[in-house]
This record gives sequence, C-alpha cells and structure tokens, in this order.
Amino acid sequence: MASSDEERKASVLLVDNHAVFAVPLAMALRASGFGPVAAADPEDLSMETVVAQARALDVDIVLLDLHLGGGRVGLPMVAPLIGTGAKVVLFTAGTDPLLIACALRAGAEAVIDKAMPFHKLVATLVEVAGGRPLMAPDEREALMEALERSESGEQARSLPFRRLTDREAGVLRRLIQGHSPKEIAHSDGISVSTVRGHIQRVFAKLDVSSQREALAMARAADWPGDH
Repeated sequence: MASSDEERKASVLLVDNHAVFAVPLAMALRASGFGPVAAADPEDLSMETVVAQARALDVDIVLLDLHLGGGRVGLPMVAPLIGTGAKVVLFTAGTDPLLIACALRAGAEAVIDKAMPFHKLVATLVEVAGGRPLMAPDEREALMEALERSESGEQARSLPFRRLTDREAGVLRRLIQGHSPKEIAHSDGISVSTVRGHIQRVFAKLDVSSQREALAMARAADWPGDH
C-alpha cells in the first residue's frame, strides 16, 4: 500500500463558482503535497468544459461543488467526470440525505461538508487517493433505501397525471396558471361546455371532486414540473 506522502501526490481539480474560495484552496492543497492542483474557470463551468479539463489534466480527484451558481448543480457532472478516470468528491454546504444518496448512486466517492476543517479535508482526499471507502456499508445502504422510498413515493404521486390525455393535461396546466374555463375555451377555439367536460374527466382520473383539490394534488406531485 502506498504511503500517505505518495497518496498526497494525487492530482486534484477544483470545480467551484467562487474563485475566492477555489484558488486559495488549490494553493493550500499544493502546499499539503497534492499535485498538480488546478481550479476550473468559474466563468465557464459547463459540463463540456469541466469534463474536457479533467481529461486533459488526467486528474486523480475532482473536488466538485454541488451548487455552481445560476441554478447549475454539480450532480449531473459526476458520471461524466468518473468516465475520465477521476474519482469525484462532492463539496456541499448542506447535508440533504437524498442528495447525498443521488451523488453516491452516480458514483461519487463521498459528499463532504464545505465547513469541514482543512486538515480533515486533506485526510479525506488521502483516503480517496488510497482507494479506501469513506462510508460504512450500512450507512450507504440506509441512504440508498431512503432514496428508493422517496422515488417510489414520487412515482405514486405522479401516476394519476400520466392517465391524462394531452388535451386534458393542457386544460389542467391552464387552470394551474390561473385561467378560467371561459378563457381556455376562447383561446382554444372551443366551447365552454367542452372545456368543462375536459375538467370533469381530469377530476375523475385524479379522483378529486374540485378544482382546488386538483391543483393541490398537482402541487404535491410537482406536476407538470419541466414538462
């Protein structure tokens, strides 16, 4: 097994949208024996650019922020970065267990808190470089089971909406946006009675008896989401 000194020579790429954080951290990691250590350009943190940089530098470890600003998240980068041969450790200021489970399922070695003391971060990266697991099997299993339960619940909540026809789904979307049946009828060039017929079929498929219940059910299921 390699010594700690050898393990600390692992190369690291820091992916963070705050240069004031990433640049000093890169310097500190170099001073601790890691190298080479590079920080991705915070002005260009697209998946394509970051993955290309990781591949070009042939890095051993990518320290990836979960939140990259502008609504961007690091989680979708995990698998592509692993595809370059790097090990990925996610950096976050939060401890959402479901988010952690998603990262682990994507292949991340660990998810660590940004508030972690520097010496513990160094120790964590040494463990990663040495190929040692950072999480007990039972802890990992518990997180994955919680994620599966959450996803099963989400699927159950969204299932009734999959029964809607395109027309019925469109009417429900308009109701969620605050349009009245009369406004929907006018914009779609159909009668109000036809719109009300669609609404009644929506209620039947969602097993609700009012527009208020239908809208509450849609909010609970995060429907229509990005669709």
